[in-house]
Amino acid sequence: GCEVKRSSCLIRAVTFDAGGTLLEPRGSVGQIYAEVASERGFPGLSPEILTRRFHAAWRARPDFNQSRAEWAEIVDATFHGLVPVPPSQTFFGEVYRRFAEPHAWHVYPDVRPTLRELAARGIKLAVISNWDQRLRRLLGRLGLLRHFDAVVVSGEAGFPKPCPAIFDFAARQLAL
Repeated sequence: GCEVKRSSCLIRAVTFDAGGTLLEPRGSVGQIYAEVASERGFPGLSPEILTRRFHAAWRARPDFNQSRAEWAEIVDATFHGLVPVPPSQTFFGEVYRRFAEPHAWHVYPDVRPTLRELAARGIKLAVISNWDQRLRRLLGRLGLLRHFDAVVVSGEAGFPKPCPAIFDFAARQLAL
């Protein structure tokens, strides 16, 4: 760890991923998908099956670029054969909006104390995440954005992790 004296601290910045590190979907992706589908007239879909199908659709897209159109393709693949019309033609817009809402997410309990402690040590903080333009606003609405000196989102930066360019971009944002 760093010594108390800031000038002797060798760590100048810490970066965090968003999903699975700072926050996770409340319940599960499948639960949120099933809720939206039910609200739009497709009740009784299994959250567990939807979660499994989402992960399969996600794994099938190694070059996923976080665009709204690609998200629609993932959601369509998740619901393929379970609803008569693809969500991209019916309720995808609501699914996309739901994941931009703070009530769809759970912030891990150790996040805020960790961010406060690191900031108190004079360490710059950033988020580097394969996400889209919804992340910055979501972090703000969850009360997390104020903790970060930079937020680097792959959908905005133009390159995803683990590409070194996104980390170089973040270093420049942090003036390091």
